[in-house]
Amino acid sequence: MADLDEATRIATRLTGAGIRRLRLDDLDRHHGRLTVPRPGRPHTVYIDEYTLNLATAWL
Repeated sequence: MADLDEATRIATRLTGAGIRRLRLDDLDRHHGRLTVPRPGRPHTVYIDEYTLNLATAWL
């Protein structure tokens, strides 16, 4: 879990609080992207294979 947290922080530049606000629906494993809620509109982050594999293993 710590590896996934660190990889997500690096990929999205989110703080710990921002990561805790993410929902499972925000992760699109099929397309390798994460929708990050931002003021005004959501931001799409394309995540690398390593982070995607960590997220898949965690789920």
